[in-house]
Amino acid sequence: MSRAFALYAVLVTVTIGALVAASVVYSAQAQRVAADAAARRVQSRALAWSGVQAAQEELRAQRADLLLGRRPALSDEWALFVDGDGRRAVARLVIGDGQAAVSESGKIDINAATAEMLAIVPGLDAEIAGRIVAARSAGKFGSVRDLASIEGLRNAFAPGEEDEPAGNADAFVPPTDTAPPRPLEDLLTVFAFDPNVQAGMGRGAESHSGARRISLRGTWSDAMGDAIRERYDDATANIVKSVMEQGSRFERDADLVRVLRRYNSPPADWAEVLDVFCADPSPFRNGRVDVLAAPREVLACVPGFDAAAAEQAVSLRDKLAPEQRLSVCWLVTENILTPDRFEQAFEFLCARSMQWRIVVEAGFVPADSDEGDDRPPLQDRVVLDAVIDVASERPRVAYLRDVTSAESARRLGLRRAAPEPAATDLPPANPELVPSGASPGPGSAVSSSPRRVSRGTESPRRSPPSDEGGGAGPSEEDPRVGRWTTGGRG
Repeated sequence: MSRAFALYAVLVTVTIGALVAASVVYSAQAQRVAADAAARRVQSRALAWSGVQAAQEELRAQRADLLLGRRPALSDEWALFVDGDGRRAVARLVIGDGQAAVSESGKIDINAATAEMLAIVPGLDAEIAGRIVAARSAGKFGSVRDLASIEGLRNAFAPGEEDEPAGNADAFVPPTDTAPPRPLEDLLTVFAFDPNVQAGMGRGAESHSGARRISLRGTWSDAMGDAIRERYDDATANIVKSVMEQGSRFERDADLVRVLRRYNSPPADWAEVLDVFCADPSPFRNGRVDVLAAPREVLACVPGFDAAAAEQAVSLRDKLAPEQRLSVCWLVTENILTPDRFEQAFEFLCARSMQWRIVVEAGFVPADSDEGDDRPPLQDRVVLDAVIDVASERPRVAYLRDVTSAESARRLGLRRAAPEPAATDLPPANPELVPSGASPGPGSAVSSSPRRVSRGTESPRRSPPSDEGGGAGPSEEDPRVGRWTTGGRG
């Protein structure tokens, strides 16, 4: 009996030992698989970041064309290398609604729009618009997602998204039961900054394209006269001096239109004047809506417009001559707006987009993939949502978010309005923003957009160098939202 018991004990011990050993082996294998998966995600994230940088460089190279109101032409895909297994490493743009890049200036900027403008946005109302304007008095919104803090918009996110820096956090549903014709993410932004520079119209146009506009704010000065003589001649400087000494003041850009109307200048002559002169001396004009890119729902929110005028503008803009596209004055010369309504609208309009949102997916194409498939599925796929800003000659990535979740990426690509589950590949809960002038290293975690900061407590940010492209000078604060930069020029 004792021998049988001993044999039984030995068998139990051996069995337990085998189970323990198997568990250790299984655990080690699971850890290795997890480590391999994490390493592949890091590698794919580096590929996606390379795609963002490639798109940024292409936009920088086309900056002169963008200043003239043209749309960018971006590569669909960038082939990076082939690994040891024959897989092709690629980064490519996700195409949504037939567009590889979406203009942020074709949207209403919630940091600059009036309460009356916001109240017209489909999905908002006057009460919520008032709350948005009151809330931003504590500091600029750093993302459209910040609207989740506004009463009436707190149900705008899917459960669990409000406190997580993942997924397409800017996408939310309207506060009413009636869905708007477009998701609010297609209508609102915080990244609309028009450089206060000339497109180049009239005499000496080519040599002055990209040069800072001449500000007429304040009283006449010798410096103002010198700037006008450099652009034109003594006669023009004397005319402007006479107008100002007769009592004309330019506190807002709309005052330029008012003075032109007072002196019975024909609208056909307005474009050059409004391109060269301004009232706002800031290097960037916040909240201008690109009349060449905005959908009719956005244009209808601009003062001076109504639904009919917005529809008419959208229908006509693609038929304009190239010189007409340099200015917004075609709105009045083509009888879409009366001079009075144009004066109301001018303060909120521009005719170019310098901030573009892209979605980059990256990963590996298997060696045995179907060669006939133009966009084969990617292994170890990572997706980044980015806003690239080329308002100054030194480009920057104003917004960057990892949206690798398949459903979140699908929502970005197809522009769906309904909230969906948060992404599963999360960046750090409290990511550190890359310092100005630096780039995140390959494979580094991707930051969410910066949180709102109350006025007076925001850390100083370095302004881009002064240049003809509208960069802020050494004594000028860069007012743009978004803190990602990638070195670039300067």
